[in-house]
Amino acid sequence: MAIKVKLREKKISGNRQSLYLDFYPAIPLEKPVKNKKGEPVTETRREFLGLYIPIPIKLKKRKDKNGNEKLMPVYHSNPIQNTLIETDIENILKRAEQIRQKR
Repeated sequence: MAIKVKLREKKISGNRQSLYLDFYPAIPLEKPVKNKKGEPVTETRREFLGLYIPIPIKLKKRKDKNGNEKLMPVYHSNPIQNTLIETDIENILKRAEQIRQKR
């Protein structure tokens, strides 16, 4: 049976989202670890990547090239800073997708 891997986001503090991989069915661990109750855990469903993306502070209506209105995320009040953040998010998501494909 093939293992399916999905890239997911989890909202965390500091107005950010953490990216992680979700495995189905669960994959075995190389070294068993203990959970909070002290019981051994031999398989896992998640792998947190240590990659974070900001959550937009608001959504703004903007027109695209075709003249259609879209809701676009706003991360910063400065438009130049907002563009830089959007570029960073694209790069982070590309890196996360590459990791997902390797798994």
